[in-house]
Amino acid sequence: MGNRKKIRKVQHWPKSDTFLPKNIHVEPGMATSLPLDGFEALRLVDWEGLSQKQAAEMMGISGPTLSRILGRARRIVAGALTNALPICIKGGDYLVLNG
Repeated sequence: MGNRKKIRKVQHWPKSDTFLPKNIHVEPGMATSLPLDGFEALRLVDWEGLSQKQAAEMMGISGPTLSRILGRARRIVAGALTNALPICIKGGDYLVLNG
């Protein structure tokens, strides 16, 4: 039996939950999903410039968990950019602290 998944604390809801590539016809089901905890990890580390340790503390998770979330989020975004796929921010185990 594995460990229970810890609820991730999210400070900010994204201003948009869908990003579409320009000049690309989007078929249903083409979008790739970026979990909200992945968005928050990217925002804190790559945008706000926090260390992974600081970001993990803010999200209420361990450093290794933050590292896994961040790595997965970066792969999702890189794949979507490389293949001109839409990104939908949705899902995950989270608690939004601010609107």
